[in-house]
Amino acid sequence: MIDTRVEQEIRMCPRTDGRKREPLPEDYGLKDLSAEGIFGQLIGTLSERVQRESKEPFHVLQKYVILNDINGLLKVVCTWLKSSDQIDHHLLRCVAHLILFFRSIERTMPVDQCDEIIQAFIQGLIKDQFYRLVATYTACLSAERQVLVYARFLEGITEKNRKEEMLALASDAGLEVHCIAKLVVENIHSTASQEIADTDSAYDAQAKLTENDQRCIDSVDWLVFDKAQRGEAVRQACSVIRTFLAVMKHVGARGVLEKIPADSAEVIRTEWALRAGNEPLHPEDANALRELEALQDYLDALSSFDDWFRYYHHDKPTKPSQSYSTFQEQVAFEQETKQYEAELQRWRYALQACTGETVRRIYAVLFFPGGWLQDESGNETGGESRQSQLHAIRRLCLPPLVTLLVTILQSTDHGRECIQVADAVASEEYELYRLFTEKQLKALLSEIQKVAVANLESGIEDPLGYEM
Repeated sequence: MIDTRVEQEIRMCPRTDGRKREPLPEDYGLKDLSAEGIFGQLIGTLSERVQRESKEPFHVLQKYVILNDINGLLKVVCTWLKSSDQIDHHLLRCVAHLILFFRSIERTMPVDQCDEIIQAFIQGLIKDQFYRLVATYTACLSAERQVLVYARFLEGITEKNRKEEMLALASDAGLEVHCIAKLVVENIHSTASQEIADTDSAYDAQAKLTENDQRCIDSVDWLVFDKAQRGEAVRQACSVIRTFLAVMKHVGARGVLEKIPADSAEVIRTEWALRAGNEPLHPEDANALRELEALQDYLDALSSFDDWFRYYHHDKPTKPSQSYSTFQEQVAFEQETKQYEAELQRWRYALQACTGETVRRIYAVLFFPGGWLQDESGNETGGESRQSQLHAIRRLCLPPLVTLLVTILQSTDHGRECIQVADAVASEEYELYRLFTEKQLKALLSEIQKVAVANLESGIEDPLGYEM
């Protein structure tokens, strides 16, 4: 192209020496020496080396830039991404920054293709552990992709300090931190919950936590850094606890509770007051706090029963063996017997206190104001799915808890109180009887019947436990 223009300029200028110029070949100037023509000749050349080099990724990139065909470049790069799992990271970085440059000069480009390339570049940053750059480039994606991409990235962050750092970087980059943190927890919960349910030790309340269990528990961390999200943190924590309770994995449920700061109720009410003044607490927050308290009471009751069971069956003093043949052995036996009786008395006092505390905690669950794991009447939240889960957990947890109560009272000779459990179950105020299957109800009544018979045989005036 340059040669043609130079020749034209020369021939337009007359010579001063009178000499004639040599005539040019007939086909001179007929060749297409435009940028498109030159690249066409490179593709059509007979040289294998030239053809091979013209197809190299960086040469292709140069071609489309020279031709000012950026949309064509984006299309080709997207094709490479779909056809190959491995693509040069430096090439992706170059194309990603070309996209950002052309955006800065307001060049119109296909949004989806731009997002696809930048997202692939972000995946390369994550793979190479350039974590601090991820938020910056995620902010270059379209709004609907930002939350999805960054949430997926955060799922792989496990260190608590780094979690807070990544959220701070996201905030600095202008990302929707609240939506991202919520989605992280939901994603982890949805993927891990099925694995939790499928694990072989799912119905062992004291089973050790698996990696998936711990991952589900730790996901709550994402929501406790910002006080403005404390309400969401409580809601998500309750959801995770319900998952653990559904498989009777109490150690996992306790692990989640430990993630929620003790001041959460106060923080939620303070944050709401800043936004709504003196308005009543939002039903979602009110029900979340109510559910958290109910779950805490239930797990406290189970822990108290574990303590009672251990104390009753394992900590009772052992009666000394009455076998002696000499006077010295007899004296030693009498001393051991006195010590045993003193320890037994102390054990009985401690058992009585432990029994009273455990019974109190169990009744706190059974007689939870308004019903355990029930939203306030008329203010139900969470949709049909949550309400269905709450009802299923009530049916799963409360009947066995009543059985534990009967076991405690029966084992500690509280016959009258044991029979009165039937009144608690039959109460129309709490309608606990509706949660029992026919088989469970028969088993409960059978145990209470045994206690009534024992009362009758022992000479108690009223074997049913009522005052006469």
